[in-house]
Amino acid sequence: MKDTMLSNKSLSNQEDNESVNLSDESFSSSEEETSPQKEETSPYQDFSFLPTSIQQSLKEQGIETPTSVQQAAIGPALLGRDVLVQAQTGSGKTLAFGLPIGLLLEKPSDHGQPRALVLAPTRELANQVEAVFSTTLAGLGLRCLPVIGGASYMRQKKALRDGVDIVVGTPGRIADLIQQSALQLGQVRCFVLDEVDQMLDIGFAEELNIVKDALPEEAQVLFFSATIDKRMAQVTKKMLRDPVHLDLSSKDATPANIEHACILVKHEQRQAALINMLLYHAPKQAMVFCATREECRDVANALEARGFNAAPLSGDLSQDAREDTLRRFHDGVLQYLVATNVAARGIDVQALPLVLNYDVPTDVESYTHRIGRTGRAGEDGHAWTLVTPPTIYRYRSHMKALGLAVKYLDLPTQHDILSHSAQRQLAEMLTFADAPVHRSVRRIADQLLATIAPEDAIELVRGLIQKHLASLHAFDSRDLGLTKEELKEEERNRGRSRRRDDDGRGGRFRRDRDRRSFGPRDRREDGGERRQRPRRSDEAGGPPAPARSERSGDAGAQRPRKDKNEGGFSRPRKEKSEDASFSRPRKENKPKSGPKAVRVRSKQTKRTTKRG
Repeated sequence: MKDTMLSNKSLSNQEDNESVNLSDESFSSSEEETSPQKEETSPYQDFSFLPTSIQQSLKEQGIETPTSVQQAAIGPALLGRDVLVQAQTGSGKTLAFGLPIGLLLEKPSDHGQPRALVLAPTRELANQVEAVFSTTLAGLGLRCLPVIGGASYMRQKKALRDGVDIVVGTPGRIADLIQQSALQLGQVRCFVLDEVDQMLDIGFAEELNIVKDALPEEAQVLFFSATIDKRMAQVTKKMLRDPVHLDLSSKDATPANIEHACILVKHEQRQAALINMLLYHAPKQAMVFCATREECRDVANALEARGFNAAPLSGDLSQDAREDTLRRFHDGVLQYLVATNVAARGIDVQALPLVLNYDVPTDVESYTHRIGRTGRAGEDGHAWTLVTPPTIYRYRSHMKALGLAVKYLDLPTQHDILSHSAQRQLAEMLTFADAPVHRSVRRIADQLLATIAPEDAIELVRGLIQKHLASLHAFDSRDLGLTKEELKEEERNRGRSRRRDDDGRGGRFRRDRDRRSFGPRDRREDGGERRQRPRRSDEAGGPPAPARSERSGDAGAQRPRKDKNEGGFSRPRKEKSEDASFSRPRKENKPKSGPKAVRVRSKQTKRTTKRG
């Protein structure tokens, strides 16, 4: 148990002939045990098995029935079995392991050491899990502590000394506290790994080894991941003992209530296209995903400069700034959140209407993680992606992997943006006019309108709408997007360019081909074969180069040179006498007699003095 469970050697040098697959014999027994549960009536179709305090807390949060992941995972977890769950983000995994932990621990311990440990890949996800635990399990009196990077070591160590029941943290900070002997895991009964695929992608394999070695051998392991490839299967085979495998990813990967669509744009016009889409649709809230921190910062600054209520969320921010940004977005104060993939892990906002990908993710797993932020709790969601001609192939591949058809959205024109914005502005004015206000406020408004003629009132409303529309600064869609016909032409051009490069007709590729190519074979004097490089004169239409055998005569024979009048390409060398010198003769430096003369200039006169 103390060996390195996740070492690179165990991951890469595992038996290559033994393909580890979740569908083979390693999990066959577990699947046979869990398959009858689907046919029979599950006792976890509602929350009646929970204590009254937990049921009341779930009702206050608006959670009335368990999700499919919760129904399938709670039973085996309560039996003490190791569980391997493969499900997408937003499927209710937090309560799937949070409720069994609460029922297993029941009440606070006397020794004060943690009895449950939950690892999450990012600080935001760890904070979210801790918030769910603290809210849902508050009636049991269990003490939960978040242990994440960016927070004070002293406060975390003091809280551990005071006693906790559940520790939720990131692998890096947990491993640091273990090595400092500040965190003891000898009493842990349940160990949960959430989003394990992201942990390994970030590079937490070594930290996971440290945590696993500090746990007791009899600790129960609950393993949750959105994707499980061959590498992940090898890790689970090492860490889990006879696990119950629950694969719920296929039916939760692409919820039917999420609309997937792409917008064809030019690469250099993506910011302008994003601004036009937000101006036209004006969603209540939205998340914009970017690939890098620099891109995230640039997009957020561009939106703020246009007057949008937007803010970035990336690893460049401090922990306090990230928590403040998440709090404002969760409370609805912040309208648009521009985030990277890693920083957005753990963001849970109910009824988020739109997720907009500023670029196409590199793999389908990252795409499903992004779109998992919308369409939660049965609400309708939209997942739109800005696609350029080079990335359209990747987007089509993702849609094919998810079993979805590629849907295109047209960029709104300036007229459409201004028209929709004017209608929204007029609707807001009418809504505010019907809103209940203090009687004195309405009386003053009525008195002011009584002094204005009806035609002047119409001009007043027109002026307000014009002022609002003038502040929008929408871009011309003809300069931003691409039509399907233009995309096909772009693909044809790329195909021609690729074929031309393959044929060697492209300039740079032709030069590289000429450097790598060799001429016909030729026999050496000793009987061997050699290759000779083609000469430029062969391609330019000049006389063919002499063969190697003709040029290699006697060792002392001088290579003949062609005269300029014979149509050759080399200049004849002049005959030199035997005593001719190749260098210019040096001048003899004769020593000068007498002191050196120095010319000294003055303003009035010019005189020569002698130094010496």
